[in-house]
Amino acid sequence: MMSEQTKNWEIEKVDIQSVDPSDLDYDAQRLHDLGYKQEFKREISLFVQAGFSFTTMAVLPNWLVNFGTSMNAGGPSSMFWGWIVVVPFVICIALSMAEIVSAYPLAGGVYSWSFLLSNKQWGPFMAWINGYAYLIGLVTANITLAWTSAEFIFDVANVLNTKQIDSAGANVGLYCGIIIAATMYNLLGMKFSSYLNKFLGI
Repeated sequence: MMSEQTKNWEIEKVDIQSVDPSDLDYDAQRLHDLGYKQEFKREISLFVQAGFSFTTMAVLPNWLVNFGTSMNAGGPSSMFWGWIVVVPFVICIALSMAEIVSAYPLAGGVYSWSFLLSNKQWGPFMAWINGYAYLIGLVTANITLAWTSAEFIFDVANVLNTKQIDSAGANVGLYCGIIIAATMYNLLGMKFSSYLNKFLGI
């Protein structure tokens, strides 16, 4: 007896095959060739997408994470030469990721790429490993950025005020507030997230 999931897959497969490829744009055609039907609406512009990349990279917060350590270790020259040495390697990674994205424009991201670039035997396992590694990376990155932002806010406040704020409880409270505020904002949906991405892109 055919399961409900299998029936849904068969119906979806019929819908994909019934679409005339000549009526699709390039992206939808590429998804059709991969066996997928385009489902997501394009609600964000190219500028907002560029802003999203800056949001994901978290250029300013990541720069602030090691700012104090770099200044103590070697000063501005260590930060400058650090950028010069690291940037070519980061560009190589970005170019390789861009090639994969253009070849497999799927919403799944890294775990779907792992599945498609691996063989049938190891594909599911590699996708599982990559998906959970990516999830752990996103969670820890958000936690780190929220904590760094809280520390940065208190550091700025301590520069401007004679009464220093050095309470660990205040730091933890602001950190929790940032996490809650960011979560609530993301619950508003893609439309409101695009406003933030546009702001960060500027």
